[in-house]
Amino acid sequence: MVCLLGPGRRIISHRMSQRKGRKPTLQELVDQAGLDVIGHRIRRLRTRQNYSIRDLADIAQVSKNTLLRLEQGHPTHLSTIVAVCKALKVKTSSVVGVETPQASIRAVHKKSDYVWMDMNNFSGNGDDPALDPELVYRNELPESVTPFSNIKARFGDGVFNPNMILLAKPTPRRSHRGDEFVWVVSGTLKVVFDDQEMVLEEEEACMFWAAEMHHYEPAIEGETVKVLSIIIDPFPGQPVRLHLGKRKPTDDGE
Repeated sequence: MVCLLGPGRRIISHRMSQRKGRKPTLQELVDQAGLDVIGHRIRRLRTRQNYSIRDLADIAQVSKNTLLRLEQGHPTHLSTIVAVCKALKVKTSSVVGVETPQASIRAVHKKSDYVWMDMNNFSGNGDDPALDPELVYRNELPESVTPFSNIKARFGDGVFNPNMILLAKPTPRRSHRGDEFVWVVSGTLKVVFDDQEMVLEEEEACMFWAAEMHHYEPAIEGETVKVLSIIIDPFPGQPVRLHLGKRKPTDDGE
């Protein structure tokens, strides 16, 4: 049996096609999936478990260079794949299979998944009260409330964090670590920084350093703006410190 494979190969064994119904061998599964795909899956599993290349290589008892080449889709031995999967505490079949469990590679958000909370009083400790969705959609909430919902189309590593905001008034001025991407779903949004204001119309977007003080507000008085906000966290798993500040006074003194 050949145990050294090249990147991108898709060799389907003639024995596999002749013996329908039998369980494919590890060699055949790797041939079908391809080392480029397998390497990408291993890298994602490693980063989601917060392992460095050196740490995982030490646990799997392979060289750092061997693990790096595996993640890059270069030729490797089957024993290396098995050892790395064992170190990651995952089944080898789930990594080399043509179809992996959907929960590990896809995340979906449906309309029924929205859970609205108050952005202005959100602690993030897991016990924030939910808002009445009927009041949210009828826009009958108190003026002090800005409804937002986490979007479940995210992985558990905490790097990519999308949220939907329904904005009828200015949000508190704030800053936090990471980068923030904002896309206007409907309405016209004003993003305000200490040194600049920018107005974004429907289907326009911007990205900025979230460590800079900023806040959002509708650009048109009386309009509710629907905003997709995605926070990209460089240090997932660590507590997020949210810094709040007073909004700058406007020209009319408000």
